[in-house]
Amino acid sequence: MLQYLGLLLVVMSWLSGAFAYYKLRHDRYVTISQSAASSRQASRFFIAILVGYGGLFYLWLVGWFAPHLLLGNVFIILLTTTIVLQFLTAVTLGREGRQQQVHRLAAYAMAGLYIPLAVLIASSPRISDIAQHLAIIGAAYMIISFLLVALLKKIRGHYLLFEVLYIVTFQLIILAAAYL
Repeated sequence: MLQYLGLLLVVMSWLSGAFAYYKLRHDRYVTISQSAASSRQASRFFIAILVGYGGLFYLWLVGWFAPHLLLGNVFIILLTTTIVLQFLTAVTLGREGRQQQVHRLAAYAMAGLYIPLAVLIASSPRISDIAQHLAIIGAAYMIISFLLVALLKKIRGHYLLFEVLYIVTFQLIILAAAYL
């Protein structure tokens, strides 16, 4: 049963994201964080998702996923750093001044760590060939989209779309590795 917790949490996160998008009418916001900081209710929902689902997802990744795929200590260290940054991103949401800088730095560092995590997953000796190919394609997409957003000002108007697709790509890499 623990095996399928990851799938359940990813689907629940997608449903929660769709609900938040519908409820908040995100057309006027550039990032997920800006959308989440738009109201007290949205902030609480965002924090609950990042901390609640994130914490459970971390436990699943450490308790079942990493051992199942023989991912080593480097994966666990990067994953733990990523989840700490995710929690920091959540608790500094909507703050101003130095805390806003901490929020941005934590969010970008967290997103940046998804790439080496994806590469480590693709390198697992226990993942299927199809999952490995999907992980490589996903990691390549993540690198390209990260660079496009960082380097091209025109893309920044579509940042929310790139941000969502980047996160979903990382989640799909995990699901493919776990279940294919």
